[in-house]
Amino acid sequence: MIRLIFLGAPGTGKGTISSYLKEQHGFFHISSGDLFRFYAKEEKTALAEEIKSYINNGLYVPDELTNRTVADFYHKNQSQDKIIFDGYPRTLNQCEYIDEIIKFTHVILLQPTDWDMIINRLSSRRSCPQCKRIYNINSVDFKPKVANLCDLCKVELIHRKDDDPSVVSTRINVYNEQTKPVIEYYKKKNLLHLVDANKSFEELYKLVLEIVNK
Repeated sequence: MIRLIFLGAPGTGKGTISSYLKEQHGFFHISSGDLFRFYAKEEKTALAEEIKSYINNGLYVPDELTNRTVADFYHKNQSQDKIIFDGYPRTLNQCEYIDEIIKFTHVILLQPTDWDMIINRLSSRRSCPQCKRIYNINSVDFKPKVANLCDLCKVELIHRKDDDPSVVSTRINVYNEQTKPVIEYYKKKNLLHLVDANKSFEELYKLVLEIVNK
């Protein structure tokens, strides 16, 4: 079984790589952001109501509730052979909690050497509101076939407000500061693999596959 954690600031490519691993290699993808939205919209449980009370009021979902949500979803899907965790764990508390439940096999950190490239990549990012597929309007490889339409769903792509250049730098700084203890935690466990996020998608994807297939 493969239990993979993707670490990396916004725009480093972990969402795109996760999508390709899901589509081409049968990975099951757990994204904390998508998970909250799923529980708030689809689930009719006490846990879902608790999540909804935070999301509907624009409040930060605390670690304790995030942990319970991820654990609940994992237990429902733990028969999956290959699972990616994207956006979780993000704090030391989350690491220590989830390590009691799951034995992770790989932790991959997508770490750029040039942050300006990442900021430009984020600013031109678009996503499908239905299937969550990610596009980049300035990339030959990741442009939609028809301008501003998802190749699969044929719906209009969206540009997230937090992908605006004025917001991106702050998001990156907050993420990097928040995840320093997480990186150190998995480094000490000898699970961390560092990959340069400025490489082309083809190179990144190849390196990730080499790591998970070891």
